[in-house]
Amino acid sequence: MYGMIHRAARTMSIEVLGEPGWNALATASGFDESDFLSAQVYPDPRTLALVSAIANETGLSVDGALHAFGRFWINWADKSAYASVMRMNGDTLVEFLSNLDRMHANIQRVMPETRLPSFEVVAATSVRIDVLYRSERTGLESFVAGLMEGLLDRFGDTGTVTHAPAPDGVLFSIMMARV
Repeated sequence: MYGMIHRAARTMSIEVLGEPGWNALATASGFDESDFLSAQVYPDPRTLALVSAIANETGLSVDGALHAFGRFWINWADKSAYASVMRMNGDTLVEFLSNLDRMHANIQRVMPETRLPSFEVVAATSVRIDVLYRSERTGLESFVAGLMEGLLDRFGDTGTVTHAPAPDGVLFSIMMARV
């Protein structure tokens, strides 16, 4: 995964554990500044080691930490150097989700060694949005569910996110709450 993911995980950890807690976690887990370069691509096991260390330190399961991190990541990206990219991706939840592959293609041009997922809005109504998620990585469904919940918050929407295996990926369904 790429460095901005690591940077966001560090920020979340500092917010939850405080600076001393983060420093202890980083030292115990063997992470240093070379693990947090935004434009660097890191091996997946290194990223999962970071998430596992955060989960252990916070008392969450790895899935719980991935979910919390996905939700956190949206807010973090909105406040980071990537805010303009986030703003240009769409003004509604459906627009944003529909433009994720285009955004990822732009990232891919700058960082060709990244392996980014694909998101396809396969159905959208006022009460439900279905998104097909495809990735060569497995086990990140909790992270993606957290991302989608973070996007609900970002757009001022409320709803629930569920997911189920699909023949060519994972189908995420966002059920919009009636207000």
